[in-house]
Amino acid sequence: MDKDKISQKWKKYESLVLIAVLVIFYLVGIIGLTSAYRESFLPLSFMNLLISFVVLLFALKKRALHFSFS
Repeated sequence: MDKDKISQKWKKYESLVLIAVLVIFYLVGIIGLTSAYRESFLPLSFMNLLISFVVLLFALKKRALHFSFS
């Protein structure tokens, strides 16, 4: 595959990949917080928020650039 085809496929599935990453992190967090390891997972909630924020920035950056040049 050349770069253009890979780029087109990434653009097609980009939002699905971002949503899947967040769903995985949220599910792990929910399971961890409801388990006996709650005290170990509580300090990691900041990391979860940070990852969510980075994914949001990544998604908005792509949309803002796309919006401004269309």
